[in-house]
Amino acid sequence: VVDVSLKKKRVRERLGRPLGDPGLGPAFLEALDRKREEDPDAAEAEALWAVGHLPRKLLPHLLGVGGSTYKLQMRQRAAYHALHFGLTLAREAAAPLQAADLLQRLGYVVSAEEDYQRALELAEQAAWIYLRHGQTAGVGKALVDQGIWLHYLGRTQEAIPTQEAALELLPAGPGRNRCAAHQCLAQFHFSLGRLEPALAHIEQAEALKDALGLLSRAKIVWLKAGILEAQGKVSLAESQLLQAIESLSRINPVDTALATCDLVALYLRQRRPTRAWEATRSMLPLLEPLRHHKVVSSAIAELLRCEALALDLESVEEVRGRIAAQRRQGAQWQRLRPKLPEPGR
Repeated sequence: VVDVSLKKKRVRERLGRPLGDPGLGPAFLEALDRKREEDPDAAEAEALWAVGHLPRKLLPHLLGVGGSTYKLQMRQRAAYHALHFGLTLAREAAAPLQAADLLQRLGYVVSAEEDYQRALELAEQAAWIYLRHGQTAGVGKALVDQGIWLHYLGRTQEAIPTQEAALELLPAGPGRNRCAAHQCLAQFHFSLGRLEPALAHIEQAEALKDALGLLSRAKIVWLKAGILEAQGKVSLAESQLLQAIESLSRINPVDTALATCDLVALYLRQRRPTRAWEATRSMLPLLEPLRHHKVVSSAIAELLRCEALALDLESVEEVRGRIAAQRRQGAQWQRLRPKLPEPGR
């Protein structure tokens, strides 16, 4: 109770308006949905505050944003509770479009447990709801998710036309979903070794990324770095990776570690062991916040124990794989944002 009261007080002070402001509505929820990527703790606090101050008809949407925030914090149980409660309210209020949005958000929660088939089924349910109600853009949004889950199920050849169909249905111009579709197509083509279409799509995603939160923008830059390195544009790839790490270090320590492993690997492939060692040492600040997560912290510590000249690509890739596996399993990362120094500084 005290914790929630303090959060409400901080939000009230930040917003500069009294509790109970009747001016809250869909625009507030859209802004909150974007904010959760940049500052999930602040977004959670604002969502808790807003529960008692939004019209009841908007509560399913608020619970959807809250559930997605918990998912970003990797608080799986809280995410499930928020989204299921939101679905109950949406069904009671006969609000099918809100229910469809909640089903899509739930797909991302179950995907954290690698249940991609269930995530695909949820996206398909959402698409049918949008289709029955003549919501073309909603169908496009659901197709973006279907393409993602098809890719994770190893069905990338089906995922590509699914994303292309999504682009035909989504409104032209800036938008989170068009950006996501291009980003996914870049990833899919990259995974198949098709570098030219991969770069073309990631550049289109980059042109639309202002509609996204900081985490999603960083992931676009991160993916572009991988494509550029594969094309032999190493200097550009290095610059993009450093930019991604800078952004990720303010939000997500796990993705920071993964992106830094990619940077270390890039340096090793270029036979630059000194820079590789400097990049490895930049992960040192992560050890303390991740000390309770033994697999991840021990993996990072294993690299740090290497002598500079003993660092090898196989070890880095093995450590990266262990960290990525733990991330996929939905480990409960502490919500800390350690600032990492740029390698070489």
